[in-house]
Amino acid sequence: MLIAAIIGSGIGLAVKKLSHHKITLSTAILSFCIGIGLAYLLHNPVQVYISETWQTFFVGAIAITGEKIGYYLVFKLKVDKVLDAFFEGIITKYKKK
Repeated sequence: MLIAAIIGSGIGLAVKKLSHHKITLSTAILSFCIGIGLAYLLHNPVQVYISETWQTFFVGAIAITGEKIGYYLVFKLKVDKVLDAFFEGIITKYKKK
């Protein structure tokens, strides 16, 4: 199930890159983690209510959907800019020493 979630999130990021969306490292990591996290949270209901034949498909679809929702939230709330500034501040602080 985890492999399907990773592949699904990877496909979602690749589609964004091909459609010329601006993707920073922090945006990619956050949306990837959100997609895999959502698939992880929902894998138990999928295993209970979905037949074994379709489980991998549904987990991948959930991961792609979660990654898209995560990217939208990161983009709208500008979380990536806050994280980039935070990491840049940490890097600058250690370079001065």
